[in-house]
Amino acid sequence: MLAHGRKFQPQCRAPRRISSCTVRTAMTGLAFFAILTGLIVWLLGYPHVTLAGIRTRAAIRARKLLSPKAWASALDRLQKHYVAAIFIVGLLVLVWAAWAWIWRVPGLIARLFDMIDAAQRPDDTADSEAIRNIAYAIGALLAALAFFATLPFQLVRVWVNERQTRTVEQGHVTDRLTRAIEQLGAEKTVKRTITRDDGTTFVDERTEPNIEVRLGAIYALERIAQDSERDHIPVMETLCAYVRENAPARDVEDSRPPRADIQAVMDVINRRSKRRITWERFPANAFRLNLARACLQGADLREARLEGADLQQVRLEGASLTRARLEGAFLFGARLEGADLHEARLQRARLIGARLHSADLSDWSCDRASLRSADLLGALNLDPASVKAAFGVRAGVGRTILPEGMDYPEHWHVAADVSEDGPEHFKMYWNAYDSWLATLVQPPGI
Repeated sequence: MLAHGRKFQPQCRAPRRISSCTVRTAMTGLAFFAILTGLIVWLLGYPHVTLAGIRTRAAIRARKLLSPKAWASALDRLQKHYVAAIFIVGLLVLVWAAWAWIWRVPGLIARLFDMIDAAQRPDDTADSEAIRNIAYAIGALLAALAFFATLPFQLVRVWVNERQTRTVEQGHVTDRLTRAIEQLGAEKTVKRTITRDDGTTFVDERTEPNIEVRLGAIYALERIAQDSERDHIPVMETLCAYVRENAPARDVEDSRPPRADIQAVMDVINRRSKRRITWERFPANAFRLNLARACLQGADLREARLEGADLQQVRLEGASLTRARLEGAFLFGARLEGADLHEARLQRARLIGARLHSADLSDWSCDRASLRSADLLGALNLDPASVKAAFGVRAGVGRTILPEGMDYPEHWHVAADVSEDGPEHFKMYWNAYDSWLATLVQPPGI
């Protein structure tokens, strides 16, 4: 019994509550930990690396991220997939709106009513400024929620507009492609007055290709290939077919430079960007430039990008192929007499039966190239080391013809000494070629 007549009541400590601030701090820490872990895993890329490797890989990643090309690529991807980005942002906003509606709004309303009740009691004072601020906050929050409630419908409208715009753009590209292909066959009638031996004249009418219109069509196709990735390969196939049909090797009578429209097509092919060339090499596309049996005599193909191209029986006499990229190209029976192949790259090229009389082969690279039946007699500036890095036939059917005085490499194939070549001899040669390649890729000590 206490002095004031009250009974002693033991005070029980209320269970400690976890404050919302503590929860937010813990959640923020977990989020930062997850982000940091993901960043480390992304920088590593491989399960087992050293600390030096981590620093090197991190530096490489940082340079790639900070390079102008990376920013340009990111902006390009954002332009193509901005609808998905808008949907993601809208989803995050909807999640926030749901959290605000379920958690924040009822709490603020309850707090407002408590303060209003407190203001009505005579024995308590309430802060009118706080009541007004809470009322403003509730009003603003309800207005924001009302706006965000219409966000799904706005996103659907954006998606529909995007689909309609893309359909219109594709239709426009299709119309441009159709018009350009039609203009590739443009012709004009040319009238000439011819005087006979007896002094009389007559008018000769001939139909000739309209080079001006065709040039416009070729450059229009180039623009389409640059703007539309999905139409790039069809455009390249169309241009290659144009060269094969308008400059066939079978109709060659004398050596002359290519026509202006043929040279323009080759310029367009050579101006392909690295991104488009990479797109061509995707396994789903497996595209190969097909210029087989075309006449490109004297063509300007400097620094041409013709990797893996089909150049079988193509006429390239006197063509300029300085620093051309011909890795893996198919040059079966190609005519390269007098061509300039200075610093050309022909690694793994198939030069079977190719003719290289008087061709400038200075500083060319033909590592692992196939030279069966190739004729290099009279080739200029031919380095024996480059010949040793290739593979050919040093004796028998399909023998490679080297310049006089040049020794044949010991690893070259020795074929049967028969008069006629046949599939069985080709098969034996390719088996020997594959066996030689296998010895080059084996690790040391095996």
